[in-house]
Amino acid sequence: MIHVERGSEPDGFVERSVDWKNRLEEANGQNPQLTPSQFWSCVRDEIRSDAQALYEVFHGKCAFCEAKMAHVSSPQVEHYRPKSRFPDQMFNWYNWLLSCGRCNDKKWSHFPECDGQPCLLDPTVDEPGDHLTFLRAQVLGKTRRGEETVRIVGLARSELERERVQWLMVIDLLLL
Repeated sequence: MIHVERGSEPDGFVERSVDWKNRLEEANGQNPQLTPSQFWSCVRDEIRSDAQALYEVFHGKCAFCEAKMAHVSSPQVEHYRPKSRFPDQMFNWYNWLLSCGRCNDKKWSHFPECDGQPCLLDPTVDEPGDHLTFLRAQVLGKTRRGEETVRIVGLARSELERERVQWLMVIDLLLL
């Protein structure tokens, strides 16, 4: 995980966001059982251009594990503050992160707090290096928030460690 400068909303995003929020409110009025995820699915196609802008901001890499996704999976818009618990943040540009399916599935709606702030690191706000370190290919939390981020999104999963080992071997060879 590295720090990412998100930048401001894409042109027209604020207006689209207001429209989506109004439509969500109207849809909830007609069907109180409608979940944020169900509504998100209804407007997913309309979000594509904004998702593409997010993809560019993150250089096609997952906000959490930094995997390049385009050749193996569809990048996903991850809601840092889960839409199920924070529906008012569902269409907030500053709540969106780009995520691979594996990290998104692991995080799901988890959003624990550590001493009054989110445990999960936000690479657009936090400096990950203050909370995470590496012992060769193994990622370790330096703080409670770092440890929780590793746990919540599964940054210590074996597939990521194998990928890190391969990159470290290339770096070691280049240094020789």
